[in-house]
Amino acid sequence: MNQNPQHPLGIINFITGIFDGFILSSMTCILAFPFFKDTPIFIPLTGFIVSILGALIYGFSRYFGEINEIEHHHPELSKAEIEKEYALLKHIGIEDQLNDEMQLKMEEERILWLNEVVEYNLGWETENKERAKKSGFQTGLGFLSAGLISVICVFLMLPFSDFNEFPLKEALLFWIIPLLLLFIFGGIKARYLGKSFWKGSFRSTAYGIVMFGIAIFVALFIIKIKS
Repeated sequence: MNQNPQHPLGIINFITGIFDGFILSSMTCILAFPFFKDTPIFIPLTGFIVSILGALIYGFSRYFGEINEIEHHHPELSKAEIEKEYALLKHIGIEDQLNDEMQLKMEEERILWLNEVVEYNLGWETENKERAKKSGFQTGLGFLSAGLISVICVFLMLPFSDFNEFPLKEALLFWIIPLLLLFIFGGIKARYLGKSFWKGSFRSTAYGIVMFGIAIFVALFIIKIKS
């Protein structure tokens, strides 16, 4: 049974970062194999670099994304922006009727956004740069944590891998931990958003399987081309 979630936004931010961290860091390690199979230690090293850079990118994106979304959607904060856009559209020759229709559509989007804010207790009714900083940090930390776990899994896999060809068996074993954590955190995130735990878990896991599968297919294709 779904319930309206009453939760700290930090949990959602952290889990979102975790999800992306597992996917991108794991795919990077898989795609690095064709290029570093002669020096396999560079495979987890590449994943580690992506984990650091990804944490910074996702953290800053989350920060600026929250600030921009509030400025764009909140009726009071967006008033100046609306007037500026209206004047610009009129200046370039957009008819008043079409302009009014566009403004009406934007207003409908703002109302839907504010309803979502209230429903999910996000606390985004007003701009708060300190909260946005925390959101960015939490998302980046989640990404980094998941990325490091993925890299550790790859590092532990190295002694058991035959790097004369793609270590498919070892890669499948390596999948287990990231996919298990995707299953768990996907369900937790869904539950906090008032949705089904199991649907969220299976959706996250299926997405991980598809993305890892694509990465392996591309790696095998590159190996075939290079040989």
